[in-house]
Amino acid sequence: MKKDFSNYITLLLTSLIIAAGIILPSLIYPLLDPFLGQTSQLEVPADSESSHVLDELFPLYPWNVYDIRDTAPLTYGDRQFLQERGVPDYLLTMLTIRNMPIDENTYYEHILSSFTYLIPLNEMYPPCYVLVGCDIDQDGRPDIQCAVDLEGDIIDFQILNPQWAVIDLNYLMQPEDETKPDDTQSDGGALGSEAIDTGEGTSADVTAGSDGTATTEPSTPATNEPTAPITDPNNQTGDKPAELEPDDDTGLNDDSTPIQLPPITGSQIDLQPAEEDLAIWTFTFATTMEANRISQGFLARSFSQIDLYYCSRYTYSFQTYLVAKSGQVPEQDNLVYVNPLRMNPQSYSDVNNILIVYDLRASTRIILYVDARTGNCLGFNIQKL
Repeated sequence: MKKDFSNYITLLLTSLIIAAGIILPSLIYPLLDPFLGQTSQLEVPADSESSHVLDELFPLYPWNVYDIRDTAPLTYGDRQFLQERGVPDYLLTMLTIRNMPIDENTYYEHILSSFTYLIPLNEMYPPCYVLVGCDIDQDGRPDIQCAVDLEGDIIDFQILNPQWAVIDLNYLMQPEDETKPDDTQSDGGALGSEAIDTGEGTSADVTAGSDGTATTEPSTPATNEPTAPITDPNNQTGDKPAELEPDDDTGLNDDSTPIQLPPITGSQIDLQPAEEDLAIWTFTFATTMEANRISQGFLARSFSQIDLYYCSRYTYSFQTYLVAKSGQVPEQDNLVYVNPLRMNPQSYSDVNNILIVYDLRASTRIILYVDARTGNCLGFNIQKL
């Protein structure tokens, strides 16, 4: 009898345990997860193929190692060196074409006296000349920032004041004597004319013939003197400059068959540049032309590759765009390029800034600073890899 009662107790306890295992979880889960049965929608992420959102725009050399305690005033020789390399001239021109009223003598001296010599504490980074947050017009707001390496090449330039963010195309349409009254600084070509530094090795002079066609003079050995410009902005003929020949690591097409750009017909060009491309192309063109004028050969050669990228993309030169923009009928572009010039620029952005990266030939990288809100190109950083 006791044995039967014990069996009943065992069965009852077993049933209670099984029932508790079924019922208790449904009673406990709501207490453990207060969001049970609720769905949260995640925000759609940014397009990872075109941009990478950064918590903070990372600084580039030399700003990643800049410390005012590691700077020293320029010597007389340093000042002479920056003058010979045309650094103050470049900065003043970049502000002039943005409609800043320029007091040339005063601002020129102010720029020179504001440069310092940076010797980074981290010995992995070389010394350079830096201009940090310079207030050119003395209105209490910094206007520009600049860095120059020990070879005299401008490696960083930034417009800091949004008031000077937009380049006025009218300055690029004017002849040299209207944009730069000092005709002694003409080595490299006028701003707004087609002048491409042919780089190391050889140089070629291309001038317009009497029949409107262009003639090419024989190549001459390179010297320390600046190369002669291509003087006819609207009807130019010539092979692709020697320093821009296809290179295995340049991003250029291996097909070296040249193509002729199609003729431009009518007073307006058919394929207008996209707004974001136009801002970059304008800055690229102005930088290339001014760098040629002041014999900043490395800067000119580097930016001319980006200029060629947009020329091949839109099938005409920036000079042709300027002629059409002025209301005149453009002549046919006779520029011959390797078909096609290919680049794959990458962009990185935060809330206010975009960095657009172009990997060029000769282990060179150009990083453009672009205002994320307006699309204006505010400067560049060049890395010699």
